[in-house]
Amino acid sequence: MKPDRAIIAMRERAANIEIERARLSGAMRAIRDMGGIDAVRTITASEIEKLTMGANDNGAWIG
Repeated sequence: MKPDRAIIAMRERAANIEIERARLSGAMRAIRDMGGIDAVRTITASEIEKLTMGANDNGAWIG
């Protein structure tokens, strides 16, 4: 990959990560509004645990 293309790819990836971060932030605010900050902490810890252990038995990453 040419250096210019690599730079463009890195910038696109950074932009996509920022978009996903904003989506996550909105979801966390909605969860906080419905269940409080303890719900956010519990759900976040659960999702991080799932990510570190890999996909669920059925191959799904969410829930």
